[in-house]
Amino acid sequence: MAADKKNWIVIASGDRPLNEISVELSGKGFKVGQVLEAIGQITGESSAEVSKDELQVAGVAEIVPMGDHIQLPGPEEDLSW
Repeated sequence: MAADKKNWIVIASGDRPLNEISVELSGKGFKVGQVLEAIGQITGESSAEVSKDELQVAGVAEIVPMGDHIQLPGPEEDLSW
């Protein structure tokens, strides 16, 4: 992996199929690794500059660097979008 590239986790909003999101992300320069349908996430590699553009893709809720801490909601929290 080049120094300016990072591994990312794309968290989908749930209002668009992941395969459509992954195709659009690829078109923006995101190298898709895995499409994780069961948890609504896509992993892959991209530069920091490209990741800002990827936030503009319909159906993307958030993009976080892989390895960063992600806080899952507790069982009592509302999971509706």
